[in-house]
Amino acid sequence: MDIKQILSDNASKIIYQDAQNAFISKIPVFVNCYNLIPNCDPNEYTSKLINITNNIYPRVNALHLLMFLLSKKYPNHINGFLHAMNVACDYKCDANLLERLGNDIVTCLKRFPNLVSDEFYKNFEEIIIPQAKRGNSVFSYRGTRWFDDHKQKGGTGLADFSYKCYAIPVSSSGLHELTQMYKELPAGNFESFEQIRKDAILIGHHGAFGAGVGDMIHNSDLNVKALISGMLQYYNTQDKSQLLAVQSKTDFNIENVFNLANYNQLCENGETAVSVLQRLNTNLNEAKLHLPNVQNKELQTKIELLNTNLKTKHLEDALHTLNECILQDVKTHKIGISPNIVQCCVWMDAKITNWFNKMDFEGEFGLNGNSIFKEVLLFNELLNNPDFTVNQAEFEKFYNDEVISNPTEIAFRAVAQRQNEHVIKLNKLHDKLKELYSIDNEIVFNRKQRIWSGNMFGALQRLLPYKKASTILGGRYRKEREELDANMYSIIARWNSLIK
Repeated sequence: MDIKQILSDNASKIIYQDAQNAFISKIPVFVNCYNLIPNCDPNEYTSKLINITNNIYPRVNALHLLMFLLSKKYPNHINGFLHAMNVACDYKCDANLLERLGNDIVTCLKRFPNLVSDEFYKNFEEIIIPQAKRGNSVFSYRGTRWFDDHKQKGGTGLADFSYKCYAIPVSSSGLHELTQMYKELPAGNFESFEQIRKDAILIGHHGAFGAGVGDMIHNSDLNVKALISGMLQYYNTQDKSQLLAVQSKTDFNIENVFNLANYNQLCENGETAVSVLQRLNTNLNEAKLHLPNVQNKELQTKIELLNTNLKTKHLEDALHTLNECILQDVKTHKIGISPNIVQCCVWMDAKITNWFNKMDFEGEFGLNGNSIFKEVLLFNELLNNPDFTVNQAEFEKFYNDEVISNPTEIAFRAVAQRQNEHVIKLNKLHDKLKELYSIDNEIVFNRKQRIWSGNMFGALQRLLPYKKASTILGGRYRKEREELDANMYSIIARWNSLIK
């Protein structure tokens, strides 16, 4: 019996008559899809379609449209799509959620088709669907979650980031890309995201500043952080410069932000607009550095201890555990990493930066011989050396030959030089990602600039000149080391010139 006949005979198993009629009218589409699946069992294929149709009712037209799109653009994914949707049916996802998840699969194929693998579908079925079913998750939310591709291309919405986390191989290049994406998010987790969404409605769509401001926030516009901070700056100082700069870069109508009376207007929940703006500013800039919540209990215990006390021992312990977790995933060629681990990486980067910033000469001198320094360098390789995953032995050689066995000054210069080499690699990586995902020039430029700025990478680049000493004895020794280093550097430069 051919597939057309099997589909027709089984249509009677569809519960609702209007859904049954719609299914029968789309049989040619389903036949075409079936013919695109190699070695497909016709009865199993039909059973999956009937099951989805019954569960997605009354959104049956969504299934027909998605199958049609897959047949035209992504025929190799029809089988994976059907299996994932049947798993969602097994979880008793309602029709709206089924439609949302189906649309998300197709959106992933549009955004990063190179990453939608069998392993991604496995993560979709085992991790994403259960989270979506439980609710209070970006995967369960219906509204604007994806970056607005009608304006800038290749940017980051919470769904872009979260889905890519579960699609990308765990590697140093992948972690670098994900940490860069995470820093661009309007919020680091669903709770903050949901609050930002509600606040955008309060001051925008239902509030004093209009739908343009609300849409900028909901669409994760590239200029949204500058907009909110510029509004607060204008309210506090009457300085319009930042707002005018934003206005020149966006197509959204933000004229109402220049009316100071709007800032003290009451929102529908009783708060003033400026109070909501202040909360938005916090959630857009600081919330992503809140303490992460990871599933690994050992790591969670250690980062909680570090969060309360930034001691070197606590930092080393937490960093060692995080490094080992990532390295294990690298060694097993794992596909997919929890968004919370990416958040933890960004959080840990900030802790390391703070640790370096608080360091004095006494803590800095001889640091290259301490085990904590290797953990920091290893973490930096995982986040900022796209070649590290495939060449870990090269890092060990660098560490043994140029860091631990050398005087502090020479070791620090070797680290700075290695950082320069990493920047060249990372710039090439971002150029490659730009072509692969059609990312706008401005986003790529910002990602490249962000490599150096306010983070662990920048702190490692600034290990010399030495930091200030905290004691008289330390100050004297610092001066001696600087003089010795200057003389040594002069001798080396002279020797190099003679060789040339």
